[in-house]
Amino acid sequence: MNNSKNDVLKYFGLFLLIIFIILFNFVDFSKIKIKADNLFDNNINYYIGLFKSNIGDEYGALNSYSAAIKQNPDNAKAYFERAASKERLKDYNGAISDYKKALEINPNYSQAYNYLGYCYYTINDDENALLNYNMAIKVNPKCYQAYNNIGILKASQKDYKTAIEYYTKSLNINPKHTKAYNNRGISRRELSDLEGALSDFNLAIKYDPYNYHAYFNRGVTNELKNDYKSALDDFTKTIRLKPNYTEAYNHRGNIYLKLKLYDDARKDLDKVANNNNVMAYYNRGILEYKQKNYQKSIENFTNYIQLFPHNDSAYIYRGLAKTGIKDYKGAMEDYDEAVKIKPTETVYINRCYIKTVLKDPKGVIEECGKVAQINPNNATAYNDIGYSKQLLGDYKGAMENYEKALKIDPNHRKANENKIILQRMLK
Repeated sequence: MNNSKNDVLKYFGLFLLIIFIILFNFVDFSKIKIKADNLFDNNINYYIGLFKSNIGDEYGALNSYSAAIKQNPDNAKAYFERAASKERLKDYNGAISDYKKALEINPNYSQAYNYLGYCYYTINDDENALLNYNMAIKVNPKCYQAYNNIGILKASQKDYKTAIEYYTKSLNINPKHTKAYNNRGISRRELSDLEGALSDFNLAIKYDPYNYHAYFNRGVTNELKNDYKSALDDFTKTIRLKPNYTEAYNHRGNIYLKLKLYDDARKDLDKVANNNNVMAYYNRGILEYKQKNYQKSIENFTNYIQLFPHNDSAYIYRGLAKTGIKDYKGAMEDYDEAVKIKPTETVYINRCYIKTVLKDPKGVIEECGKVAQINPNNATAYNDIGYSKQLLGDYKGAMENYEKALKIDPNHRKANENKIILQRMLK
């Protein structure tokens, strides 16, 4: 449907261009009050450039804008549009040069300041970005796009509170600015204001029902609220509007995974993993692990770790998968890496399990001791320490740890059983 709309726009633009050319060549403008020079802003090349840019021919547009500038070196609009084409082609330095030239010709060109600021932001020059955004506002206090862009800059610096203030200023000027609603929603979500975020995404969708970014972000927010049904609906709508949106497939696959809809999860995650999406490898690794395809799980987590080596959870999951194929040495190596990144209760519990399987009571005492340090209320850790001490003949130490476990959880079955067995042994 979107393609047919684009085709209509392209043909309509071509029709307008033909009308311009006919007028330019066959109408004697000297006999009417409007001069041709004014109608075409001194030359038709500028309009041809706009048309080419609209149909995605940015290189062709550059040539047309350059021709327009050659004919009229004081054409600020031509410099501005050539800069915009260069920006879309990721020639940021070239775009910066042209935006500056447009501002030399017209110092009150607020959008030139705004776009110049965005170019600086893109090349990580926040100082010059902010300077130009503020100039855009100074020249035109109603430049809502500049307020929105300052919000983006502040959000990138994790100053979400200030970002929200600027998005709100943008919306005060233009209450239908969907990008500002979407951006404010993201910042509110970062501050754990999930209801506020949902409200913003709903408004973005209200004013632009084809805004796939808003559907995606609403889906992420619903996922965080554990409202998986709504999240699935949002990600599905995102995919309908943007069929190649890989993150939507990844999130939808992750939800299918949580709902144990493994076949659906596999379809989405396989599609994304084929594009080397880092999180798809992670989620597919979990999927394979849950289905006890341990070798495939290891392969996926290995791919993930190669792309993103600083996630302790990936090493933990790969360690679990290696445990599944009884590669205990490999599992411990992964848990070692996880500890280097983040020494969590989970990783020490898993290390304790390996030591138990290997019948290493001293190792169990060491690993479970670390579990208890992190979480003094883990009754199972004290029970396992007690049982290991019992195996080593330290019956007093064993009883002390069983009693610690039962003080935390009086209904802990294993601790109760082990205490009773030990009491019988000591009679």
